[in-house]
Amino acid sequence: MPFNFLLANHLLSGTSSKESRVNVSIKPENGETILFFRLDSDGNRQLRKCLAIGDTGIICDLLIYHFSINNKKPKICLVEQKGKDISHAVKQIENVYDAFRKNLNAQSNIFDEFSWGAFIQTNKQCSVPHMDKQLLKPLEKKGLKCRVGKKDIDAFIRNIP
Repeated sequence: MPFNFLLANHLLSGTSSKESRVNVSIKPENGETILFFRLDSDGNRQLRKCLAIGDTGIICDLLIYHFSINNKKPKICLVEQKGKDISHAVKQIENVYDAFRKNLNAQSNIFDEFSWGAFIQTNKQCSVPHMDKQLLKPLEKKGLKCRVGKKDIDAFIRNIP
């Protein structure tokens, strides 16, 4: 039900998204399936309800599904397209990840079968803080492979174990 809900209501056409002057784009290679889902958008009350986040909960921008015939496990990468507030982006991603694990995995253990990643893509004017590793620790402790960057999300997702 949750993945069907995402497919029916939040699947983006293509493999790119632009928000706040931050563009996330991946060109699929042979044998890859890549799906972009818009999580934080107008009219997403149903999604917030499905995730049990509530109207005031903070939520990240995208969920990217990646499957390659070369990998055994499919991957989910939670993405925040951010100008510069990395700590807020971490909270947004953490909130969505916790909702998936708590509320949706309770119905079945489907999300245990995925490898998880978190990518905070900043705009070109933003200087990535030197303390980004410290800021990402809450996500890493939960088992997500994490990165803050201005580009190369495609290489990041392909290298999630």
